[in-house]
Amino acid sequence: MWIADDYGLFVFANHQGTRSLDLGQKQIAMALRDGRLSLLSEAALPAVEQGLDALVQKVYDKLAFDSCHDPLTGFLNRKAFCRALAQQIASPAPDEESSHCS
Repeated sequence: MWIADDYGLFVFANHQGTRSLDLGQKQIAMALRDGRLSLLSEAALPAVEQGLDALVQKVYDKLAFDSCHDPLTGFLNRKAFCRALAQQIASPAPDEESSHCS
């Protein structure tokens, strides 16, 4: 959003960063009153930052998944399978913990 120096014009942009809407003060006031516009919480992250955070998290999750899975089958790749197998072997089975004699 861009605001004129005299606060007489507000220019809104879409998620691609292109100009999508120009509104004057009266138009904004009427849109807020009618419920066509709403204020974002000042305590929350700005909308752009929320969108970027969500995008970064989505990319990170995809990279993490892709690094451990075969792209053709979706199964764990050899390295991830060996790591999971070693963790299972190293951790005691639930029955073993209770069957040990003291």
